[in-house]
Amino acid sequence: MAVWGIGSCFEERKEQLDNFINGEFVCLGWRREEKPEYFKMLEEIKLGDIIYVKSYFIPTEPMTVKAICVVTKTLRNSNSHNGYEQCDNEIGVKWLSTNLNKKIPIDSMFKERKSSIFKESNSAIIRDILSLL
Repeated sequence: MAVWGIGSCFEERKEQLDNFINGEFVCLGWRREEKPEYFKMLEEIKLGDIIYVKSYFIPTEPMTVKAICVVTKTLRNSNSHNGYEQCDNEIGVKWLSTNLNKKIPIDSMFKERKSSIFKESNSAIIRDILSLL
């Protein structure tokens, strides 16, 4: 099982968390040709992995965890929701905790949290995420 962080604000802070929760999915607001490195990460996500939805990362502040889910369907290059737009990169999920808005202190050296998706590597943060379930 891996733990992943993902953002839910698209294009200048348009929040998508409600769309994610209602449609039981997560996706990125980027096209494959725009951020191929993000799509490589999406392809690594497996059934049973944990995904936490995070706020935009500011190095001088704690990270806010908005919601946590478990992966139930791996990457689909299709769109089945009525949300933001045709993201064509859905991952099916079951929501375990929503509307958390929990602050987790983190070391500012972890700059990957500023990206739209990343694989969590810090064991203390993984413990903190799992403790929210």
